[in-house]
Amino acid sequence: CPSKLGEIDWYREHNIEVMGWEALAKGFMAVPSLWRQHEVHFSTFHGPEAEAGSDTWRLQRIQRAYCTPANYKRREIAARLAKESGLTLAQVSLLYCLSKGDHVSVLVGADQTSHLDEMSEIRNYALDEESIECLTAASTDPAFVSRVATELGGWTMDKDEIEFSQLSPEEEELFSPTFNSTVLA
Repeated sequence: CPSKLGEIDWYREHNIEVMGWEALAKGFMAVPSLWRQHEVHFSTFHGPEAEAGSDTWRLQRIQRAYCTPANYKRREIAARLAKESGLTLAQVSLLYCLSKGDHVSVLVGADQTSHLDEMSEIRNYALDEESIECLTAASTDPAFVSRVATELGGWTMDKDEIEFSQLSPEEEELFSPTFNSTVLA
């Protein structure tokens, strides 16, 4: 969670393990086509709740949590890095979580053994520093997300949704359409 980056450092300093729960956001950060923005009915986010416990109720709660404009942009950036690296979106997402330190673990669920195989492959990879910086900036700076997402496919955000700020030269150079994963020996 982008808002927890300072807390993750605090846990590291105090030798406390962190377990990432729902690191793939119920599939949102694993399947680029899941809950496409034009398919999600945002009116249900603040409308009447479906019957508690029903499939519709569960879907509303999940989409309300994950289907935000900023999260769509983050997923687009991660998907681009995945495509360029030959990894999957899920692998890039988990590698990013794991890049936060040796004290961080992720909990994943799978409904197919091939998904477990896919996740076990990440033990052989690590994200390079540039990719980590890009994903971190995309997770913490809405103006950066807006700019990069625009480059990746014309996403826009309303001024009411985020505060825009001028990007520094460092931020301008931070996003690179290249991705270099490191193969661990």
